[in-house]
Amino acid sequence: MRLNQDSEALKLLERLQLYEEQQNDGDDVLITRLNRYEREIRARKASAQK
Repeated sequence: MRLNQDSEALKLLERLQLYEEQQNDGDDVLITRLNRYEREIRARKASAQK
């Protein structure tokens, strides 16, 4: 179940990043935080698959 939740979270993060990047006044700090969180989830997902 956790892997499915992680996969869903990654999809949503990607959508949020894309949305923010497309805004004229996109928040670079938010994009950086979303990218960092995405890396954390990917690492957790990889660790869980071992």
